Amino acid sequence: APAIDLWTLAATAEALARSGDVAGAEALIGPTAGDCYPCLVARGRIAALKGDARGADRWFGQAAKQGPSLPPAYAAWGEAKAARGDLEGAIALYREAQARGPKWADPLKLEGDALARGGDWKAAAKRYDKAARLAPRWDELRRERAAALSFSP
Repeated sequence: APAIDLWTLAATAEALARSGDVAGAEALIGPTAGDCYPCLVARGRIAALKGDARGADRWFGQAAKQGPSLPPAYAAWGEAKAARGDLEGAIALYREAQARGPKWADPLKLEGDALARGGDWKAAAKRYDKAARLAPRWDELRRERAAALSFSP
């Protein structure tokens, strides 16, 4: 059988966890090396989905240390913090991701989502606008931007 690349393996493990098979996700990602960046991010996402905030923070922290110039760990860590209600922590991590990936729209959109969730519609719309310049065809982004503008005074 052909070898599977580690990004695909990590994505598969995350998909298993999102579908409710956390044990299967952990079994799939468990044997991977401790220096595998996408695997560490996946471990963080799986821990977050499992409700293990400390584990998620540990794995995301290790991923950020492993690839300090790479934005995905910071964005995923921000998503985990937002999911548990830490919007300030999430926004700080989205900004770390933006600094490392200035041409990546996802952390801008995620920051907009966190700002909107916190009721700062005007700031959310500005983040969505910035993300839309990078990803003009992203339908969900356009919908979120329109919603933020409808609530913004």
